[in-house]
Amino acid sequence: MNYRYLCFLTFALLLFACQDKQRPTSDSPNIVIILADDLGYGALSCYGNPYFETPHIDQMARKGMKFAQFYSQSPVCSPARAALLSGRYPHEVGVSKLIRPWDYQNSLDNKVPNLASELSSLGYKTGVFGKWHLGNDSVQHHPFAYGFDTFWGFQGKHPPHNLEKTESHKYILDGKTPTKVEGYITDLITDQAVQFIKQNKQQPFFAYLPYVAIHKPYTLKKGTQARKIPDLPTGYAEALTSLDENVGKILTTLDGLGLQENTLVFFFSDHGGLEYIPLNNGLKLGKGFLTEGGVRIPAIAYWPGHIKPGISNEVGALMDIMPTCLSIAKKRPIAQVDGIDLSPHLLQGVKMPARTLFWQLGEVSALRAGHWKLIYRNKIRFEDEKGKIPRSQARWFTYNFPVEKVKKLNINAVEADSLVEADRLDNPFLFNLIEDAGEQNNLADAYPDILNALWERLNRWENTLPK
Repeated sequence: MNYRYLCFLTFALLLFACQDKQRPTSDSPNIVIILADDLGYGALSCYGNPYFETPHIDQMARKGMKFAQFYSQSPVCSPARAALLSGRYPHEVGVSKLIRPWDYQNSLDNKVPNLASELSSLGYKTGVFGKWHLGNDSVQHHPFAYGFDTFWGFQGKHPPHNLEKTESHKYILDGKTPTKVEGYITDLITDQAVQFIKQNKQQPFFAYLPYVAIHKPYTLKKGTQARKIPDLPTGYAEALTSLDENVGKILTTLDGLGLQENTLVFFFSDHGGLEYIPLNNGLKLGKGFLTEGGVRIPAIAYWPGHIKPGISNEVGALMDIMPTCLSIAKKRPIAQVDGIDLSPHLLQGVKMPARTLFWQLGEVSALRAGHWKLIYRNKIRFEDEKGKIPRSQARWFTYNFPVEKVKKLNINAVEADSLVEADRLDNPFLFNLIEDAGEQNNLADAYPDILNALWERLNRWENTLPK
């Protein structure tokens, strides 16, 4: 054999072997995460919506695992998304509160390992389509800085839902390029994700779809007429129906490409729905509150042939998704994560270990341990120099007010003397969630030992948070 040819062949084989070590194994599944915005716990028909059906998401729930007790790490957008991608409590990764477009102080720390960066290191193609909301519009907070290969959507400021005849290039980026588009934002996000899936069907991919739906305003798609449904805002049903139809398009695409049995699909809301929309399935209040209506969310895991259909009553959380996906993708665990690996439960039905979940937003902190939930105000603030109650404190007051009364209050600036019961609202709240998921019966006085033990546990956690 020719010596030069033999050398070339040996070199080629070595090169192939080295490349092969960087390539994902053949059993590395694709991962798709679908994240709704402001979707209440009971907004899907599979979670109890009595007004209209959501058949495509219901199919996921029927053929996958539907969680009854799944939690967001925050009742507002940015911290919840940070926990999902990082596997950690949002305060630990730079996102303790909602990020505004002009906010240059808060952003997801791009030096912290996240789901995209870790999957990318395994050879996955990674793409995000929709609402980023983990930093301002600067380059250092662009999804490319966090391990994503492909981005189509917006970093901060919300675009109109209907982009017909708008200056869409002021919102929408294709990669880093401002882009002029027309259409309905939910459809456009799906179209981009479908294109990404088709382009990467021959290799493992991670597609993250943080939709804008069903965040208000509930702008109608062109040619759509709003249904008149008592108690629901005009256009709400159409926005959720559109989201459901687009989830159906994703599932149909996977099925058409023969990828369903090699693709793990998650569906979540980022947090609870708005408190005045009666679709939280009896849970108290909603978005912006640490009550169950603000942090308990719909959650579905769908993987035909791998996840046995059924309902899980185990306690799961958004921060569990990063370690779960990495475990399923055969990557060694990341040392610093607060979430747990759900894959033994998802794939084998193994009971999950006992755990404690913590929350903090502004002046309010909360904890869930077993069936107990503690909520308390972590610092005392009084009215400002104008005699007004700050918004954060006003929202705390609403914990003990019925929703009907809350609607009558100007939450942004409540007169101090209008809240004559305010002195009793500084007391902690203790609920037994198995007997009282709606958090109506405060048991703080009845179980002082449990209250004190949980309070100490919560205080210890708060003391670990970055100052």
